[in-house]
Order: sequence, then structure tokens, then C-alpha cells
Amino acid sequence: MIFKVTCQYAHQDHTESTDLGPMSPTEVLRCFDEFNWEHEISEADRLGKVSPTLSVEDVADRRLIWVSGYDDAKSPTFVSECTFPGMKKRLFGLLGEGVGVVELHTQEFDARQARRALELFVSHDEAGLRQLYDTP
Repeated sequence: MIFKVTCQYAHQDHTESTDLGPMSPTEVLRCFDEFNWEHEISEADRLGKVSPTLSVEDVADRRLIWVSGYDDAKSPTFVSECTFPGMKKRLFGLLGEGVGVVELHTQEFDARQARRALELFVSHDEAGLRQLYDTP
């Protein structure tokens, strides 16, 4: 499976991003590991622009995940959102479940959890994603 990967660096505006090209699951994880989060978070603080963000899209299956680092450059906190088609509760769970777009989000991942979210995403482990984001 190949994923479309883009990145938003600290010096870019909200409307800008850099296309990193198509990547395999292994390359996506390597991209996260090799990304200079500490430098980019420090630059984001200095410049007052965007937080560094890595986005991974599975175009064929309409799935998307992004992780964005901020706060302490040496020990960043990550905001993340993940969307994919699937079963979700309707009307606060009162009307059962139906097919729709599952939206998972958090504002409190550490680097290990952000990487784990990417691992689960590229391996299509949606149950694991729900558990990691702590969403039923």
C-alpha cells in the first residue's frame, strides 16, 4: 500500500505544505522518526507560524491521519486527528450504529503515541486506533 505524505514546516503559512511524495508504510514511519521535531517546534515558537505537521493520506480508502507537534521542543506534545470510513454511534449512541466517517482526535499524545498512531494507521488497525485515541 502506498500513502500520500505531506508536511507542514514551521516557516510555512497555514495554506502551504510540502508534498513528500508517495511512501510505503515503512517509509511513513521512517519519515516520522527522521523528522527534526525539536528544531521545527523551536522554529514554530520563534516564528509564530504553524506547528510542524506530518499528514498521511490513504487516497484509495478515504483515510487520513495527521500529527502536529508543539509545546516543549525536547519533549513535544502532539495534536492528532484521524478519519476513516466505518461504524460509528449515531445521535449520542441512542440510535445505535451506522456507517459514516469516524473522526478520532486528541491534543495530548507524546512522541511514542503519535508514532504508534501512524503505525496503526498504515497497518489499517482501526480498532487499535480507536483504543489509542480512547474512543469507543
